Amino acid sequence: MAINGGTFSSSDLSGYDDLNMGGSGGSQVVPYILGVVGAIVGALPGFLLTVLIGKLGYISSAIGLVMAAGIVFGFLFMTKRSLVSPIFGLVVCVGVMILAVYLSQKIIWCWELADVLEGSYQKWRDEVIAAVEAAGVSVDLSDPEIAEYLSEDSFKEATQEAIGFSDFSFSGCFNHFSKILEFADAKGKFTWSLVKSGLFSFLGGAACFGAIQKRAGGNGSDFI
Repeated sequence: MAINGGTFSSSDLSGYDDLNMGGSGGSQVVPYILGVVGAIVGALPGFLLTVLIGKLGYISSAIGLVMAAGIVFGFLFMTKRSLVSPIFGLVVCVGVMILAVYLSQKIIWCWELADVLEGSYQKWRDEVIAAVEAAGVSVDLSDPEIAEYLSEDSFKEATQEAIGFSDFSFSGCFNHFSKILEFADAKGKFTWSLVKSGLFSFLGGAACFGAIQKRAGGNGSDFI
């Protein structure tokens, strides 16, 4: 085919292909990106199940199996026609599982904290009034000074000064999670909950990794 007096051949498409596909370097990176995306998407069912079951106070290795299966199969599905490094696959799958365990435990804790702290102002107000009246002093709520002292704004201001935040909603607990743990001296307890959840998840996930490794070995290849 002649173009501008010349002849158009298949070799002229090479530059166009490189522009479209991002060159050989770009096309080699894509499977790795897809693998990460697949692992994250695959983790979602197990992640949601962990949060829901954890909210009820239960931990099960079966949930770890669901999460691990989702992560590994999500990764493999998105990279099934690509030569992705097995080490990369292992690092991604383990990394996503660790992140999922951490986030699921943080959400469970923040959920419970929000439930516990809900109505904390009213509880504080009632305790102050009860303590004052127990000392034989009546509390006149019609007094502007007393009403201001016992107001929710005063409570939030005092809480802000004491612990650095005053929003006890789920989002407030999530955003200030580290401060809450430090104030409540509960970092060790949260760490232990991470360890327990992680152990159950990886014990359950070990079966999945083993099954996939066995299947890969039967096909003459290795996943990990």
